[in-house]
Amino acid sequence: MMNKKITRLVAVAGLFFLLLGTMFFFGFKVDNNSASTLPLKKEPPRLSFFPQGNNPTLGVDSANVKMIVLIDYQCAYCKYFTQQQLPELMKNYVDKGKLQITFRDYPLSFHENAEKLAETAHLMYVENNFDTFLKKVWSINPTATEEKIDAVLGLGFRSSKNKDAIRDNINESRYLAGVAGITATPTFIINNRMLVGLKEITELKSLIDYSMKPQERNANQTDGTCGK
Repeated sequence: MMNKKITRLVAVAGLFFLLLGTMFFFGFKVDNNSASTLPLKKEPPRLSFFPQGNNPTLGVDSANVKMIVLIDYQCAYCKYFTQQQLPELMKNYVDKGKLQITFRDYPLSFHENAEKLAETAHLMYVENNFDTFLKKVWSINPTATEEKIDAVLGLGFRSSKNKDAIRDNINESRYLAGVAGITATPTFIINNRMLVGLKEITELKSLIDYSMKPQERNANQTDGTCGK
């Protein structure tokens, strides 16, 4: 009888230590102060995944901070960014040579004219009229014909010469976004850090300031910014 009890105790103890070892092996902490056992999140995409290429860009190449915006030109949140927030970023950073913004296309399938407008953005960028495009594109009817789009934007001629290259750029942006796990617009990538969805302007400025070199960051420090 005693031998059976000892055998059971040994079996229970063995099972306990086996379970404990398994938990440590898979990274679980047997600790009341343990933070979390959730799996690590995906690493945010880096700028190297999104080369500038021949995409519409504002600002000089020497800017210390690079921002990539994944945009759909029929997205209401993208409209808010370009109309309400972009002017402030232009004034405080882009025009001072501190920030460069590249617009990469992510036309959503349920927006009828999104891809056509993305192509138009490239055409007007080549003609040095991208600023005009950003101001006027949001007034276009969601189901407008190509002729109506061109009339509103003042695009006199659609050259077929660069059409294949433009579509390649748009498809490349889609592919890279898929690799990075991006599925929504707007998405911002600022010096290796990704922000998904429309953000407060203070949040964008905080990340831009934090991404600068220390001496530039201190000169631009405002309430709500990160770091020193």
